[in-house]
Amino acid sequence: MKIFAFQKQQKFNLNDKNCISDCKITEYPYEYNKICYDKCPENTYLYSEKGFLCVKYCEKYNKFYNYNKTFCIDEIPEGFFLNDTIKNTIDKCHPFCKACKTKYNDNNTNCDLCQNDKFYHWGNCSSNCIYGYYEDESGNKICNCIYKKKCKECSIESLELDLCISCNNGYYQKIDDISSEKLFINCYKDPEGYYLEEDIYKPCYPSCKFCSGFGDKYNHKCIECNSNFTIKNNQNCYKNCTFYHYYDSFNLYQCTEEYKCPIEHNKLIIEKNV
Repeated sequence: MKIFAFQKQQKFNLNDKNCISDCKITEYPYEYNKICYDKCPENTYLYSEKGFLCVKYCEKYNKFYNYNKTFCIDEIPEGFFLNDTIKNTIDKCHPFCKACKTKYNDNNTNCDLCQNDKFYHWGNCSSNCIYGYYEDESGNKICNCIYKKKCKECSIESLELDLCISCNNGYYQKIDDISSEKLFINCYKDPEGYYLEEDIYKPCYPSCKFCSGFGDKYNHKCIECNSNFTIKNNQNCYKNCTFYHYYDSFNLYQCTEEYKCPIEHNKLIIEKNV
């Protein structure tokens, strides 16, 4: 059988007696109404299950139109949704969405699921999650630590215990809370009685409410004292003496009872009782 050479854009009818019977083996493989084309004609769509068959309506075959309306597809692909205004057509979700049901707008991405590197919260997918997230059973990152500012990462179980999996920026663990056996951790921001060193809160000297670093009995390094303590001798805090007691500077400002008071203090006490 003789095969003719055709010019670009030329088409031929399979019913012609001099033509071959299968478009697929020619340079015009797309068939519509028994005519071969180099691509599906306008307003027709490729029905791939039939090779290179072009069809008029995808919905006739229970298919969907692809986004560019060039061929029929079996399922709605990830990142698209079914357009309810034009039958069997699809539309794009917001780029942050893995799945959606409606078009996005300026205020909401309207996602059902987010792309793997995005965070989900109330229909919105975003590039970050300010107050922490947890992963659901499908691995989606859910911004649901929103009311737990201390958490960078959490879980449903940790939220029930008011704990975190990891701490958010500006929040840290206390050194006496750290344990390899704990599944969840507590996170703090400027807790009383602790100072920050190498991203861990460590305890101040007991007399300090706030301190600048590790202290001992000679140098408390207090910035502010606990209640009933008074700051003396630079950054040292000492317990307030009760009535008829005084600070003994030779004994590191410990309160001394009245009967040990110096003579001048005894005189003041006697005069006050006259």
